[in-house]
Amino acid sequence: MTISIQAMVDNSSAAWEGWNGLGYEARIQILGRWTEELAPELRAMVEFQSRNAAEHVAETLLMPGPTGETNELYCAGRGSFIVAADVETSLVAVAGQIAAALVTGNTVFVCLPSDFALSAGELVAQL
Repeated sequence: MTISIQAMVDNSSAAWEGWNGLGYEARIQILGRWTEELAPELRAMVEFQSRNAAEHVAETLLMPGPTGETNELYCAGRGSFIVAADVETSLVAVAGQIAAALVTGNTVFVCLPSDFALSAGELVAQL
């Protein structure tokens, strides 16, 4: 079955709002369940990305304004990211890119060569 690029973008856009709306805590938990399926070095990278997001961008900061209004500073996903690699790219680097994009509320397209260490389909199936 062949799916058009536009259909993939449309599906990703439809999924993005729900994924981004989960919030950091839920996304970190989901990624944590993914790590149970991964090799130790991949697990360490995904856990690092999750920890880094929790420490640096997950918290909403309240910023009172000079006239009494309250503003919020927060980090949210912006849409779809493409993670691409060549055969020389390490699987740890690919997992790190995927985890960083997902934990911050984005959806991901994974483009890997057919002779990559792990197929994009296998990686997505694990996730």
